[in-house]
Amino acid sequence: MYAIIAVSFGIVFYKTFTKQIPWIVALPFALNLIFNFAFTPLQFGLKNNLLAAIDILLVFGTLIWALYAIWKARPEFRWVVYANLPYLLWVSFATVLQLTIVMQFPSFANEVQWNEAVAYGVILLAAGGFYELWLWLKTRARTYRIAFSVGLAGALLLGWVSGAVGIIGSENQPVNLMYWAVPAVLLIGSLISRFKPRGMARALFATAFVQALIPVIALIISPEVSWGNAGVIGVFVVNSFFAALFAVSAVLFRRAGRGPNESDGGQPMT
Repeated sequence: MYAIIAVSFGIVFYKTFTKQIPWIVALPFALNLIFNFAFTPLQFGLKNNLLAAIDILLVFGTLIWALYAIWKARPEFRWVVYANLPYLLWVSFATVLQLTIVMQFPSFANEVQWNEAVAYGVILLAAGGFYELWLWLKTRARTYRIAFSVGLAGALLLGWVSGAVGIIGSENQPVNLMYWAVPAVLLIGSLISRFKPRGMARALFATAFVQALIPVIALIISPEVSWGNAGVIGVFVVNSFFAALFAVSAVLFRRAGRGPNESDGGQPMT
């Protein structure tokens, strides 16, 4: 089985080096090898069953990701998927076995908290999600891709700022919880519009409106709230920056909706 892994993975890396396969397709193959090599030191070196369980989950996840990526990206290399089916079965069995050990003997895992396992899982899911998002955006027109990137960057940056340091005062201010309404509106609007450009434009305009409305609501419902070192004006300036990002994304989506195949964002620009 290791010979099959070496040959099939080696060919994928060679084809990537010669630019016959995109590097993003080879990424999960490389990650899978890293996690695979890490299993033995974690299990038998550190003798830490929980870390080994986290690692085997990453091996299993990256293997599924790798086989799916090569299957979708290059049909002529689908033999790689068939060749690695024994490897997939072995990893599946090892995953079930390792998780059973952790569940049956939790005292072996007391050195590491379960929130670390959740964090690793979230990172893996995020990596796979961004890869799929990248593949999907490649099928869209250039203006649509830019609009989507601006809106996504605004949402991610807003989540980081409001969660890490807070926009209205510190991150411990309860009024900052209102900012969760912004990505909620964006997500609901995107799903309702089915990610079509004109619908996305309306969703982003609504998102910008909600973003601009939050400090106004904070002033009304909680006048005694501490606005921090930035003060009221500073908060409104920062808030306006995020609202402007969402508005720019909305304008770009509207422009994308006027192009060819406006119902689905058009074809990719070459």
